[in-house]
Amino acid sequence: MIYILSRSGLLFLGMIILLSTSLWGGCSRNEEQDQFEREAFRTSEGYTKTNSLGEIVGSEDPGDWRVSPIFEGYVNVHIRAHPNPVVIGDIVRIELELLGVDFINNLTVKTYTDNNFNFPQELYYYENSSQHGFINMSFDPILLSPSNVASEARGLHRVFIFDQNEDLITYGDIKVE
Repeated sequence: MIYILSRSGLLFLGMIILLSTSLWGGCSRNEEQDQFEREAFRTSEGYTKTNSLGEIVGSEDPGDWRVSPIFEGYVNVHIRAHPNPVVIGDIVRIELELLGVDFINNLTVKTYTDNNFNFPQELYYYENSSQHGFINMSFDPILLSPSNVASEARGLHRVFIFDQNEDLITYGDIKVE
């Protein structure tokens, strides 16, 4: 049996194919983001050792400070968490670069006490008023303790950076000595 489609029928069929292709492409992107988030919410195992300028001076954790698939090309981790390890009384700094985007308005740096994802602790909040440029985020490592006690802050902590929609942008591990 042979079917002959009119011009409008061919146009409609073309639109269906185009729409299906774009939806399949989106699924792949969501799967990549889901995988990234599964990796992010695993227990910390290592960290990237940096000096006070953010230069890598020792071991490097390849999982630290990667940018999630949905933010690739829009955000760059310009300088990783530094110094790392950090001592109580010093300040942890992270520098991101926004690459001319207008959909990232606010950033939040968080950790979760004892990896309990029901209890986030906000370490830093940035209300963005520009569309591009460098963002310097800093926080006292004592905030990694649920009760601001130095002895509780010591150890390895996973830190997350989210946008205003709670989409994960990047994450990394910080060691407090």
